[in-house]
Amino acid sequence: MALRRTVLCKYISQPGSARAVWINPARCEIGKYCSRLWRSSAVTRGRRNPFTWYNEMLEKYPIRTKCITSGVLYGVGDYIAQRAMANNENGFSDKRLLRAVIYGSVIMAPLAHVHFNFLEWLVVEKIAARASLVPFVKMFFDQFGYWAPAITVVYHVSMGAMEGLSYNETVERLKKLYWPTLKACWIIWPIVMVVNFKLIPVAHQLNFCLAVSLVWATILSVIRAPDSSSLSKLEEIEPACAEVLPVSHLPVDGAQ
Repeated sequence: MALRRTVLCKYISQPGSARAVWINPARCEIGKYCSRLWRSSAVTRGRRNPFTWYNEMLEKYPIRTKCITSGVLYGVGDYIAQRAMANNENGFSDKRLLRAVIYGSVIMAPLAHVHFNFLEWLVVEKIAARASLVPFVKMFFDQFGYWAPAITVVYHVSMGAMEGLSYNETVERLKKLYWPTLKACWIIWPIVMVVNFKLIPVAHQLNFCLAVSLVWATILSVIRAPDSSSLSKLEEIEPACAEVLPVSHLPVDGAQ
């Protein structure tokens, strides 16, 4: 089967521009005049690297791919965090790990997918902010507008439900941890999100948050490992605060 490649050909492009077109190398009579600058993501199975394959899946199955990615990273983050706290008197918790995976894949990923795409539409198309201001306007809505305040509620309520807490217990925990969670979130995530919105494509913005969360949470876990007493409270705060923290390591176990 002939391969398909995307090429830029000066002989079939519009004047003053370079238009990408599909050309079959086996049948292209002017192929020697074409300069191949870009290759289709569907070039050949043998030559596809993992990143190319992942991008294909992200384009073809965006929500499904993000759910799997988020679940895996949340799980890895929780596993590392629990291992870092080896002196934790409760030992390793499979249930906590499972809660982190469920939260990351079933709750966080779908919501974050909608959130990042909505932000793109709101700020770039609806508000039409200047290009130089787009990252900052997005960060404002993300951290101080609706996302961080709302996802904090979602996090604590969903974790309470998975932990088997009653309605009253969940409400009490939310009242106790809501504000501390937001304050912890605002320590690092505004800066991270400006970088995210400035440099990362919309399709990968959730993954960027998860990667930063994984590194950040792991560092915190290692630093706090010797002090299990102060960790218990922090664990209930930081997860939800990290935007999409793969959390578990933190507090309640999970939370961009």
